[in-house]
Amino acid sequence: MLSVLIVTHGHDKQWPVLLRSLAEQNSETLLKVYLLHNLPSTVTTPNLPFQIQTTTNHKPTSLSHNHNQLIKKIDTEFTLILNPDTKLPNGCLQELINHSKYHDLLSCPAYYPDGSIQPNARVFPSPSGLLAEKLTQNRNRYYDLQQILSGNIQKFWIHGSLWFIKSSWLQKLGFSEKYRLYCEDLDFCHRLLLSGASIGMCQTTWFEHNFNRLSQRHPLYAYWHLQSLYRYFQMAKVHPLI
Repeated sequence: MLSVLIVTHGHDKQWPVLLRSLAEQNSETLLKVYLLHNLPSTVTTPNLPFQIQTTTNHKPTSLSHNHNQLIKKIDTEFTLILNPDTKLPNGCLQELINHSKYHDLLSCPAYYPDGSIQPNARVFPSPSGLLAEKLTQNRNRYYDLQQILSGNIQKFWIHGSLWFIKSSWLQKLGFSEKYRLYCEDLDFCHRLLLSGASIGMCQTTWFEHNFNRLSQRHPLYAYWHLQSLYRYFQMAKVHPLI
């Protein structure tokens, strides 16, 4: 059996699509889905061929806190964490399962709905590196992604939109709740590598992610993003990756 963690926040048009894509996977692995609504949902949970345990928060809280509450319920060897605005093509789940023996944390290439590739595997950031990205309009991220997929970069982090991970690492490390939003996945990958685990990308499958860049349009989200980056840099300074 595989645990699946999904935290929604006003994604009523998207999370049912994700659940149906899970139901259409050609895998014999049994699924147990933990669906947590950070905001009340107006959509009825569909009747699908796997267990769905639904929770709704009385008051919205951070993504890290929500995930940590779900992690406490996990009793399977592996866990699949998915953003509610993702969708899996048929066969994706089985490919991830097949490759899970090679890495402790695994993902695969992500694509926007228009078919363009999304840089969901990235090098660990630095203040100077972020400045260079802005000057090149983030073109560096696509170059780094190709280097990661080619095996030329060994230490990298994976955006938390899709993680296939050994549950023991989630239970051991958990997500840092000092991040209100953003960088909790970056922080986790950093600490995971420091603990001696392996992070990898499965290139025999892919997934769709309807990524919404709120921090580029909303001042409050931009502030949270910068705040999270500052907190990550403080942590990374004390515990650097060698």
